[in-house]
Amino acid sequence: MKRMLITDMIILLFISLVLVPVACQEKPEPTPQAPAQTPAPAPLTPAPAPTPIPAPAPSPLPASIDEPKLSEEEICALIWNKIPSKLPDGYSKSDLSKDTRTAKYESDGQWQFSVFGKVRQEKPIVTEIVKKGDYWVDRESCNVTSYELHLTAIYYENTNILDISVKKQNEEATTETSDTPILRQEIKLKWLNAWGTAHKAEVEGCIENIGRIPIDGLLIEITLFDEERNIIVLEKCKITPDPIPAGEQGKFRENFSTTGKHFHSYDLRFILETGQIFEYREGSGQEEPVFFYEMETRGI
Repeated sequence: MKRMLITDMIILLFISLVLVPVACQEKPEPTPQAPAQTPAPAPLTPAPAPTPIPAPAPSPLPASIDEPKLSEEEICALIWNKIPSKLPDGYSKSDLSKDTRTAKYESDGQWQFSVFGKVRQEKPIVTEIVKKGDYWVDRESCNVTSYELHLTAIYYENTNILDISVKKQNEEATTETSDTPILRQEIKLKWLNAWGTAHKAEVEGCIENIGRIPIDGLLIEITLFDEERNIIVLEKCKITPDPIPAGEQGKFRENFSTTGKHFHSYDLRFILETGQIFEYREGSGQEEPVFFYEMETRGI
């Protein structure tokens, strides 16, 4: 049995020695190669899906048209008539000029209204008499305040309500003077005495400057007549003081030689050294006579 096993092992070894070289001489079948792969194309970016067209929204119903009930001219007249004569803060409607009225329609029955005015207020400071060149003048000084007034208002057509606002702007304060020439001079004859003999006469009297300015160079011209109204004396006499201040009195007294003729009557008039005559102002007969002189305006 043991010998059979050894014989079998020898036979197997022999077979393996024969078969191995033969197997080594056989060409191995080529391994099939995988076909060359063509590179796969890059994946295409999918095109964006088209934006869906929104469904059209339903059109709103047309809104009602907001239009004023009145025209601008009509609303200006209406608002102007509704503005009271007395405005806030002591202002007055009379200070406004209706020629500057404007109105603008806003919406929902509401109007914007505007109107302007100019105000000038004068407050006298002092009035004095001043000599200006050859003339006397009334010089009046006063404080002047001027400003613009702006009234705005909102008017509601639907409720007929008017809201008013008034503002003062561009205020200026100045001092102004004005000169008014004084052209009238007046005197009043307070009293007059005249007497005489066949050889002499005497006339005296008193006047008062009842005007507002001094009188310079005032003379009295005296004419004496005999019984037949023949002139026997014509003289001009000075009045003192010279000048005669306003409100003061002036006096005159003069002696005349009548050269043997008795004077029967006399006339008198008041004149200036320049020749201008003071006119007589008639009274009731109970009053003392008053004389006045209107100066010329030439040169003022």
